[in-house]
Amino acid sequence: MMWHYQQQNGEQKGPVSEDSLRSLLENATLPPGTFIWREGMGTWMEANNAPEFSGLGLAKNNWNKDFQNQPDQSYQPNQSKFEGFRTYNVGGFTYLMAYFEAEFIGSGSVGAVADQFTQFVSNYAAKGFEFFRCDEVPFRVTPGCLSGLFGAKETYGHCTIVTFRKKMD
Repeated sequence: MMWHYQQQNGEQKGPVSEDSLRSLLENATLPPGTFIWREGMGTWMEANNAPEFSGLGLAKNNWNKDFQNQPDQSYQPNQSKFEGFRTYNVGGFTYLMAYFEAEFIGSGSVGAVADQFTQFVSNYAAKGFEFFRCDEVPFRVTPGCLSGLFGAKETYGHCTIVTFRKKMD
């Protein structure tokens, strides 16, 4: 059976074989919440909800939930203004996603960004996590009803999400 999937940037990929998609999910190349589709399905669904992949032990996706929950502050590095992170367990690893933003007073340099990023990664390494990947994630902010009445427009941006992992005990 051939499958299609949607990457985090919205780009659709496929067709790929079920074995290929299973491998991408097992190796965490694709997160458990990746939207998938095959002929015969009415709509796209998250891989972690698909019966065909239930045996993989994919965690229910928790990184799309709102960020109102209080995070475990022991993993919060100084360089991050973001007050949260999301974790999921898949393929024998715990994956942790954290927001990174370099900060400067006055002016900065590429070297200073690299220094801040190195410190950011080191903070997580001290907790037993290894660097896994870094992604630029686009987002859209839609104004609320009242803001919309006063002419507010949709805005777009991006953020840097860094993924770490460590073997599950």
